[in-house]
Amino acid sequence: MTVLACFLWSCSGNDNEDEYKEYWLVGSQANFNVSASASKISLPTLQALDTWQAHIEYQSGKGWLTLSASHGEAGAVNLRVSVDTNTDNKERIAVVSVSCHNQQIDFTIKQSAAPDVDNPDDPSYPEDPEIKDLISSITATYYKEDMTEDFHEKITFSYENGIITSAIYNTSAPNSEITMSANQENDNKTSYTIIYNKGSKYTIETEKIDGKFVRIGNYTFSYTNNQLMSVSNNKTSWHINWTDNKYMTSITDASDALYSIHCTYNKSFASNSNINLNLLILNSRNSRDSLKDAFIIESNAFGYMSRALIYKAEESECTYLFNYETDEKGRIVNIMQYNRYNAYDTKFVRNIFLSY
Repeated sequence: MTVLACFLWSCSGNDNEDEYKEYWLVGSQANFNVSASASKISLPTLQALDTWQAHIEYQSGKGWLTLSASHGEAGAVNLRVSVDTNTDNKERIAVVSVSCHNQQIDFTIKQSAAPDVDNPDDPSYPEDPEIKDLISSITATYYKEDMTEDFHEKITFSYENGIITSAIYNTSAPNSEITMSANQENDNKTSYTIIYNKGSKYTIETEKIDGKFVRIGNYTFSYTNNQLMSVSNNKTSWHINWTDNKYMTSITDASDALYSIHCTYNKSFASNSNINLNLLILNSRNSRDSLKDAFIIESNAFGYMSRALIYKAEESECTYLFNYETDEKGRIVNIMQYNRYNAYDTKFVRNIFLSY
């Protein structure tokens, strides 16, 4: 029977070849959300058993994607997609399809609309937002270049009368759970206790004046007209620069050289949540395990900041780009981060999901 089966296979010719090749193309489809800026996407590697073809179907807009190849021979299929800058105020969608005989794998690419970038001289944004959205948990998922999940971290909050009293933080790493609790001594002083999975713990002492942190551990904070102007510890200090409309535009260290970050805002998105999302993304932009700091990054705890959200944060070696998704109530539910290392190398790094 085995000999007969082999004989039939070898003599069948090409007429019914697709019937016997169950998988001409092996791999997984994926969806990509990219910012309005120009970027490059590396699609997940596929395996083709024969010649393959690739084409683009535009659901909105035309000609804004370029493929590194449109066809190839049997073997590994490694495609890169170049994405042009979106200057329109509407998002656009396209599907890249790779096919081999009767098999096809699709990759959907959604590009954000051009951001409504702030004008530092435009005073149109409300100055005193009402904090009304309490965040119950924040989850960050990090991705490799092929869009497979690489790492995740999550912090879940507990409240009492609208104030965060405790939180549980964990990551995809084993034995990573941390429990945090706030113990308020009086209106100005609060101690935060951090307990690790294995039982070790430490305490951070903090102090507030008029609802603003002036000390967290060995860091001190100074303000002018309710705006944070400097942060210092026993080694160095950082200065914060503002526009007249209360947009934080840059942070520089004492030397103005070792550390500097410049911020641009997207006024299409704003946050009324109890967590300061701008400080959250800046603090965790290049560190995978700093989401736990959200426990103390409450809105207004560091003075007044515009509720418009940061679209771009520029440092010397990397530019961080952020896009946002909202729910039907206008609350921010997803923050997407992209890292741009040069004009042709932009990578999607993580999603930050917020639950209320």
